[in-house]
Order: sequence, then structure tokens, then C-alpha cells
Amino acid sequence: MNEADHIYEENMQVLTARWPLLADRVRGHRAELSWEMFPARNGQVTARKVLEEGLVRHIHSRYDPEKAALRWAGLAPRDADTLAVLGFGLGYHAVAVRRMHHDGPLVIIEADRGLFHLALRSVPLTSLLNDPRTHLFVQESSDSIEEFLDDLNPGSLGYLPYFPVTDLYPEYYGPVRDLLEKRIFECRLRDEPALGREIGELLQETIG
Repeated sequence: MNEADHIYEENMQVLTARWPLLADRVRGHRAELSWEMFPARNGQVTARKVLEEGLVRHIHSRYDPEKAALRWAGLAPRDADTLAVLGFGLGYHAVAVRRMHHDGPLVIIEADRGLFHLALRSVPLTSLLNDPRTHLFVQESSDSIEEFLDDLNPGSLGYLPYFPVTDLYPEYYGPVRDLLEKRIFECRLRDEPALGREIGELLQETIG
């Protein structure tokens, strides 16, 4: 068994234990041929997508993916009880968010099931996947995510868009971002009653 197969088996074992239906959807699924895996300068696995006309989009650092992930994680809102990460890629930044500073629920949302399969074959993710505070949505609808947030009662909510991935799938992540922004604003209205009253007065003045 080569290293990629070993990483995949360990990741899939945890995934199957926690999310058996997702594991069934991922098992045997292959990424599009436009995805290319290659070693970064420090030896870690990274990935790029070949776009139309030969353009290439790298989704992690070509030099040190883990170090760059720590910098991305530093951009995450610190005051959110629940944090959503939009775009999983190979998972480096999600692992870094959990390791650095977020102790609450971590909701990971990935548009591309094939890319998630590549992550399972490339990066040891067992600590993240096995964490009961990790919640994973791969190619799920905005409605499913909203239902989950309703059941979770997330308290204050924040999100970290991982632009190298989200920019590749704007049709998917756009509605997800709108949903999260709506939830964040609803939390503000709940915590700041004066804001709600002011908005109500402005609406009454504007539209009657």
C-alpha cells in the first residue's frame, strides 16, 4: 500500500464511522481530469485546476501549504460561536482553523465531491474528521445547510470563505454565502433590539 492509499484508508475509516452516507457517496468517486496533484516545494501535496484555454488555478501554496493555511486561519472571525468554512480544498486551512483558535462547532462546506475525494487521498484529516465539533457538507443544498443550522442553534455565527476554491464555484457558494449573511444579520437583530427598531422605522418611512 502506497502512502496515498494509506492516508485514504485512514481518512475513510473515520468518515465512514461519522458520516456513512457521505462515505458511500465519496467512495469510488473520482475528481475531474482537470484537477492535477503535485508536490509543493516543502514536499506536501497541493493541487491545481486546469481551466479553459490552459489557464491554471492553484488552490494551495506551491511552497508550503500548511504554513499558508495558518495565515488563512488567522483571518477567521474570533468572536463567532459557530464558524463556517466555505471551500474545503485539500483541508489544510480547515485543520489550521481548528488547531489555532476555534473551539466551537466548525461547519465545513465543499461544493466538489471529486475534490473532497482528492483531499481524502492526499492529506491526513483524521483529527479534524473525528472531532465531534466538526460538521461536514459536501455538495449539499443550501436548504440542507439551513436546516442543520436551525437544529444546531449556533449562537453567533461567522464564516471564512476560502477564495481559491469558492471562486471556482460561484453558483454554489453564492447562495450559501447569502444564507450565512442572512443568519449573521438575524443574530445582530436579536442581540441589538435598537437596530431592529431603527430598521423598522426606516422601512416605514421608505415604503409605508
